[in-house]
Amino acid sequence: MKHTTLLATLLTAIIFHALAPRARAEVKPYERWYVTQMDGKKMGWMREWLEVTPEGYHTAMEMNLRIGRGPGAVAVVLQSEFLETRTGEPIRMIAKSQMGSSQSSTLYEFAETEVRIEERSAGQELSRTAPLPAGEWLTPVEADQYVHARLEAGAKTIVVRTVDALTGLTPTTMTMTVGNQTTVHAMGKSVPAIEMGIELDTTPGVTQTEFVDLDGNLVRSVTDLGGLSVTILASDKETALAEFDAPEMMASTLIKADRNLDDNMLSRRASFIVRTEKNGLPDLVEGGAQRVQRLDANAARVSVNIDDPVDVESAEVNPDDYLEATSAVNWRDPMIQEIAAQAVEGAADAPPVQAQAIVRFVSNYISDKSLDVGFASASEVCRTREGDCSEHAILVAALLRANKIPSRVVSGIVYVPEFLGKESVFGYHMWTQGLIENQHGVNEWIDLDAAYPMNALHIALETSSLSDDDSINSMVAVARVLGNLSIHVESVE
Repeated sequence: MKHTTLLATLLTAIIFHALAPRARAEVKPYERWYVTQMDGKKMGWMREWLEVTPEGYHTAMEMNLRIGRGPGAVAVVLQSEFLETRTGEPIRMIAKSQMGSSQSSTLYEFAETEVRIEERSAGQELSRTAPLPAGEWLTPVEADQYVHARLEAGAKTIVVRTVDALTGLTPTTMTMTVGNQTTVHAMGKSVPAIEMGIELDTTPGVTQTEFVDLDGNLVRSVTDLGGLSVTILASDKETALAEFDAPEMMASTLIKADRNLDDNMLSRRASFIVRTEKNGLPDLVEGGAQRVQRLDANAARVSVNIDDPVDVESAEVNPDDYLEATSAVNWRDPMIQEIAAQAVEGAADAPPVQAQAIVRFVSNYISDKSLDVGFASASEVCRTREGDCSEHAILVAALLRANKIPSRVVSGIVYVPEFLGKESVFGYHMWTQGLIENQHGVNEWIDLDAAYPMNALHIALETSSLSDDDSINSMVAVARVLGNLSIHVESVE
C-alpha cells in the first residue's frame, strides 16, 4: 500500500510554493515559526528564516511533519536553502529530505552557463550538470522585493516566477490575486490581514487561500486538496515545537468499493467510473493497460486490460529519458548493478522475460515488508532490503534500467480485500512500468508490480520518469484526489 510519506511530500510541495515569496519592504534578517495542520489536527511545524552573509542573502526553510500510518507514524523532514548575491544572482541552493529512515540531499551550484548538481543518498554520490532554469525568474529575495513593489503600487494581480531546491530547476509561476482586508485569528489575537488567492502552475486545480498581515507576512494559509485541508498558522517557537499526536492519514484515505471484489484478484479486464466530489478530476493516465474516457469535469470511465496494453507511438516517448541514472534510481551504483545481474541470471535474453524475472526477484529480495520506511531511493533499498510498495516500485525501475529496459513508476490505487481493519477498499499504491517492444515491433508500457499481484484492479492516476525534477510535481494528480474519490465498478473479469 502506497505509504503516507509520499503523500506528505506532495502536500509539502504545494505548501512550500504557497509560502514563497513573501512581501518585505527591506531585506533584514528574520526568523518565523508556523504550525501545520491537516483537517484541523496538528501534523508538525515549519520555520523559515533569512540571514545576511558576506556572500549575500541566505534564505532557508525547514518543515517537520509526523503522519500517522495505522498504528504507527512516520516522520518527514524537508529543508531548503538558497544563497544569492545582493544583486539577485543565484549562487547555490540545497535540498535535504528525511522520510522515515531514508535521507538524501541535493546541492545545486549556479555557474555562468550551467548548474552543477551533487546528489547524495545511501552513501552514494551522483554528480551531473544541467542547463540553467529556462526563461526569466527571480531569486527568493528579488521575488519578495518585486511582490512588495507591486503591492505598494496597488496591484490586484501579481505574477512571479521563482525556483526552489525542493522542486528542482524547473521554475514555478505563482499568480496572486489580492482581495479585501479582513481580520484573522492567530497566536491568540485578532490580526488585520489581506486575503490573497494563490494559483500555481505546478498544481492546477488546487485551491489555496492566504492571509498576510499589513507588512506582508503570512498569518494563515489554507490549501484545499478536495478531500483534505492543510493549514499553516503563524506561531511562536514554543507553540510550534509543542508535542502532538500525529493525525492518521493512511486509513482515512482508503476508498470503499461499491461491491466486493475478493474473488477477482486474478482479473485481467475491468471497467470503472472514477469520480471526484469537488475540484474536478485531473486527467488520468492513458497508457499501459489503461484507457480513459472523460465523461465530465468530475468523472471518467477507466478501462483496464492487462492483455492489451496501449501502443506507444515513437514520437510520444524518448526511451533515453527513462534510462537515466538519477538520485532515485542510480542504476550505476555498483550494488544495484550486481543485483540487477542476479535478477536476470538464467532468464532468456528477452526484455519481457527479464522484466518478469526482475519482478519476482524484487518481491523476494525485499524481505522486510515495512510501512516504517520513507520514500527510499533504489540505492537505499538494495542495502536495507525493506520497504512497502514504493520501495518495490523504485527498485524494480532501477533493475530494469540497469538491464537497458526503460522504466517509470505509476502512482494510483489498487483494490485490497482488507487493510487497516477496513474491508473491500481501494488504497493508494505505487508500481512500475517497463517500456517493452511487443511481437509486432511496437513499444508498450507493461505494468509490473513486485509488491502486489498484478491484476485489472489497478487504476493509474499519474506516472513519473523519476528524473530529479519530476519526483514531486508529476504526482500532483494524487494530491488532488486524496479523500475526494469514489469508484463505481462497472465490470470485472
